[in-house]
Amino acid sequence: MDNGAAPADCTAAVLDALRPDTQRDYANHLNKIEAWAGEVPLAEITKKSCRDYYKAVAAKTATAA
Repeated sequence: MDNGAAPADCTAAVLDALRPDTQRDYANHLNKIEAWAGEVPLAEITKKSCRDYYKAVAAKTATAA
């Protein structure tokens, strides 16, 4: 996988090797990551940005419950 690629560019390579049920589950999660990260290269996605994303999703989920 190319660390300079955007997440969307890596999705097919990741999913092709998986069983259909797992592909659907991973695709769901990867689609959310792609929507969040957009065209940001994988190498530029930091632990801090992932933590910030997780906190934002958790807050949104808690509000929706």
